[in-house]
Amino acid sequence: MSELRDSTGETVHLAMFNGYECVYIDKVESKKSVRIQTDIGNTANMYCTALGKIILAFEEDNNINELIDNMIFSKYTKNTISNKIDLLKELKKIKKNGFAVDAYEKENDLCCIAAPIRDHSGRYKYSMSISSLRTRLKVEDLYNFKDLLVERAKLISKGIGY
Repeated sequence: MSELRDSTGETVHLAMFNGYECVYIDKVESKKSVRIQTDIGNTANMYCTALGKIILAFEEDNNINELIDNMIFSKYTKNTISNKIDLLKELKKIKKNGFAVDAYEKENDLCCIAAPIRDHSGRYKYSMSISSLRTRLKVEDLYNFKDLLVERAKLISKGIGY
């Protein structure tokens, strides 16, 4: 995670799926003076964060529907996905591409890109993201880090036994 932060200059988060949401379990802060406020142990929405959407996209189909049916969609920004149909379309695209993007969906000035991490059994239980403030990088700029992020996520998967 530190190497990824050093390569991108941005904050890197690690999250774990806990059944209905994802929980921040590690964070490596950007070295820049303006930082992103997230705390280890806090939770993130599954439907409007890159960390959550990538885990959700790789869940088993029957579990995805149960999870989404129990979600309460709140509209945080004009970009927030706010219904099941749109979320299912987004998850299909994410699964095909192998990464997820939060394009100012949870907060107006924050964008993220995330990749999935498999546990020792092969399940997608974790995710890792690169997060940036709009004043430093636009969401389109994060795509430049996609391959590096996915590669690092695969290395972590291998390191934990996948």
